[in-house]
Amino acid sequence: QEDNSVKLYRYVLFAVFFLVVLPKVAAEQPTAGSRKADHEALRALKTKVVAAINAQDLDALASCFTHTFAFTGADQTLVTTPSELKAYYQRIFTQTDSPVTAIQTEAEAGALTCFIDANAGYCYGTSTDTYTLRGGRKVCMENRWTATVVKSDGGWKVATAHVGVNFLDNPVLDARTMPLWRKVGVLMGLTKAPGEK
Repeated sequence: QEDNSVKLYRYVLFAVFFLVVLPKVAAEQPTAGSRKADHEALRALKTKVVAAINAQDLDALASCFTHTFAFTGADQTLVTTPSELKAYYQRIFTQTDSPVTAIQTEAEAGALTCFIDANAGYCYGTSTDTYTLRGGRKVCMENRWTATVVKSDGGWKVATAHVGVNFLDNPVLDARTMPLWRKVGVLMGLTKAPGEK
């Protein structure tokens, strides 16, 4: 049978934990309200990224990333430096063999950023991307994105980002697998291609 002094010792430990330790730990955890300014800054960062892509402002886009980062585009190309990022979009927009001449994106966050600590967090969401093809047609594609953000020198930047498409259901796949009669209809202008606006 447990000695009364042992029981008393345990009660004291529990009391110290609940009355001293637990409140201190809880106080150190940032509340949702205390991160309001960070959430506003992260919304502004998302807006800046979207505006830079839509305006093809590659310098502004590169400034949204940390000095070292990892970005995987919708075509699963990986870039890790500002120069690679600029070259990636220049290749999409300007090379004559590229089927795309412009991208307009509308991005929405799926939830508030989940903060890992005071200076890092992750977020995710969806985007609707409208691609202008070299022939002038516009095709829409739904994407999902995830990003890791870090606070450096007082500002938030993107450290990693990944854009993904549904490889089982997307306009490119639909266009490749549509029946011959529909392909003829698209060529003759009688019907629209999958995803075309």
